[in-house]
Amino acid sequence: MGNSNSASVLSDSEVATVMNIESGASELSKESGAGDEHGFVIEDDDAPLNWRDYGVEDIFVFVTFWVLAVVVFSQFFSRYVMDSPLAWSEEVARYLLVCVGFLGAIMGVRRNSHIYIELFHRYLPARVSNAVFLVVDVVRILFFVALAWSAYKILPMMGRQTMTSIPVPVSYMYDVILFSLVLMSLRSVQQFWLRVRATVSSARALSSH
Repeated sequence: MGNSNSASVLSDSEVATVMNIESGASELSKESGAGDEHGFVIEDDDAPLNWRDYGVEDIFVFVTFWVLAVVVFSQFFSRYVMDSPLAWSEEVARYLLVCVGFLGAIMGVRRNSHIYIELFHRYLPARVSNAVFLVVDVVRILFFVALAWSAYKILPMMGRQTMTSIPVPVSYMYDVILFSLVLMSLRSVQQFWLRVRATVSSARALSSH
């Protein structure tokens, strides 16, 4: 009985390690939104509304989404009520949907709510798992920067093309895509810095013990 009780009690160093990991994850979660131990968001439907949880990209998504909703409703109303469908509504709605997708992806990067496989890291030690996530953050930054550069190179070629139904350049949509990729790159750098800072603070607290 004495051996089992002593085995179930954590040593001081183990308690300090757990507390430091939790404090680091808590700091990262406060900076980037409520999340799990790695800063990935877990939505709470009952959480009170806090305007600090929203970023400037949320405004762009909100406005673009409602413009899309108005265009789709206009298409429905003109076709089934007025029996005179708008020729441009379907094409414009398609491009607006692309814009909503890219602008919404910025929110996902900021809140760390993009889909990821969590099975692998749960079987790794805390330090190794955190190092893996740091590598993932670096790869994500490089990925978004590469996409932004590709969009920048394509943009001049799209300036000569216009929509089929209305004389509006298709490059406007690529402007939104480039803007979204640049913001995703910046948000990824921000998340990487928050994770590094949380890791360093946890390591310093652990060394002080």
